[in-house]
Amino acid sequence: MLLIATLALAAPDTVSGQPGTRRDPDRFGREGRGSRNPFKVSISQQPGLSGDSSLVHFYTGIPLSRLVFIRAGGVFQATYELSVFVLNEDEMVVATRIWNESVEMEHFAETRAAGERHTSYLALQLPPGEYKVVAHLVDLDNRDRLTVRKDLQIEELENDKLALGRPLLIPALTVGEIDMATLQPVSEGRIVNTSDTFFVLVTIRLADSEPVEAVLKYSVSSGKDVVLEHEVPIALEPGLSQHQQALPSGALTGRKYTLKVRLEGAGESVTQSMPILVEWLGFSGAIGDIDDAVDQTRYVARGKHMKAMRIAKGEEKKKAFLAFWDSLDPTPGTERNELMDEYYSRVAYANLHFETYQPGWQSDRGMVYIIYGPPDDIQHNPGRSNRQPFQVWRYFNKQWQFVFVDVNMFGDYRLMSPLYPTGVSR
Repeated sequence: MLLIATLALAAPDTVSGQPGTRRDPDRFGREGRGSRNPFKVSISQQPGLSGDSSLVHFYTGIPLSRLVFIRAGGVFQATYELSVFVLNEDEMVVATRIWNESVEMEHFAETRAAGERHTSYLALQLPPGEYKVVAHLVDLDNRDRLTVRKDLQIEELENDKLALGRPLLIPALTVGEIDMATLQPVSEGRIVNTSDTFFVLVTIRLADSEPVEAVLKYSVSSGKDVVLEHEVPIALEPGLSQHQQALPSGALTGRKYTLKVRLEGAGESVTQSMPILVEWLGFSGAIGDIDDAVDQTRYVARGKHMKAMRIAKGEEKKKAFLAFWDSLDPTPGTERNELMDEYYSRVAYANLHFETYQPGWQSDRGMVYIIYGPPDDIQHNPGRSNRQPFQVWRYFNKQWQFVFVDVNMFGDYRLMSPLYPTGVSR
């Protein structure tokens, strides 16, 4: 079973005829595959000098290893085009910026350094409203194109009221005046579990003409449970000001949290929040709970490995889990375990598309999807008076076929053909 699961993970990662796995291109191009898209865009919304608009900061990042470098004039150079479109509720473009970026490296090895990214910055002034942001990156040498789409809601801030911008995670505290163009916030609100501290930046607008004593209150919660609280008094000056705060991360042992920042002063209070994701180094980003992740290895792990992971507790469970996946890592010594990433992205897809009375990964369709990957073709056959609905999944390159029948007419498709096709060893 371990062998076939490992080999099958090399299957194609696009599906023909399966809803949700392939997007039709529109006039803004094809979208990248979620968290696997190497092109990242972070958006920071901060108060402007007046309440009729907000200043929106866009930060983009791309790994150097995804760019094509050409030797020119004694250096290695890559060039790419960035474009940002902001669309209103009627899908009309209300703001556009298109520009080129250039990267130069003295040695080719520097262009493939793990974790190294090239970043860029854009600021736009936008009025209140709901928007869609579409950002493209096009490598100007090989024309490779990546796209990110995000929703953006800009609230109306009254001129005579305290205004608090959305909190922003930053990599470190800044001494002196903060330059938003060079700040480079932490991408997607991620905190690495090996860090002792994380850092928050907020922007405040005070409409009063005199300084005001205020308090900033920080809290981090998981569901209804508050795991961290901190407050600090501040002296607010009229106009715009920025405030940084270091917060301990030791209590953040899970994956998903909500950071809330509350500003109280001048008889007013205002609150902003943002999601935080604790990134466990070495783990797939699709893993949300270690106990669930261990159970979900059943299609690739042998009994003794499953038992070792299940009986371990706390950090020892994480170590046992990583040790198992390290043994399967196709590229040991690199930053990512591609096999783990692919496996748990399939688990996430199965949970999203095949859930019935049980999680999607436990269903027969989810099992086949996780082991063999997305099929090349799906034949849907609706039920009739004398026949139950059924599906046929085909893998053309392997000449495999799986038949699923909706036995109770409630979407519970059961596998009616062998899990291991002829000639395939477990």
